[in-house]
Amino acid sequence: MNAEAVIQSFGDARPIRDKIITDRVAITRDTFRGVANCEGVRFSSFMATCTCFDKPVTFANCQFDNSDFYATYFIKGLTVADCIVKDRLLFQSGGHNHQEMPMAITNTVLFLLWTLKIAG
Repeated sequence: MNAEAVIQSFGDARPIRDKIITDRVAITRDTFRGVANCEGVRFSSFMATCTCFDKPVTFANCQFDNSDFYATYFIKGLTVADCIVKDRLLFQSGGHNHQEMPMAITNTVLFLLWTLKIAG
């Protein structure tokens, strides 16, 4: 599966299961109206810089070799469960989820650099 097929699956609200994505998945800088629901997916590169997800985003049992969520909004929440992040994971100047839609990162292994800034 290539990056274009990943983005099309998100746009069609089709879950992605047990795939290896070797090219760079880059979600455009805008409001993304698709549903990102992945399980058992290995991403070489996943970028969603300055993106606003207006639907829930879920990653379970996934691996990210490189990822960037700088200034990314998860309006309907984010769930990252049982994942591995091999390189830096950047969550900065983003979040902005609705109070009833939490951002949860559970049972996930992070390597190297973790940047998380929470507005107070």
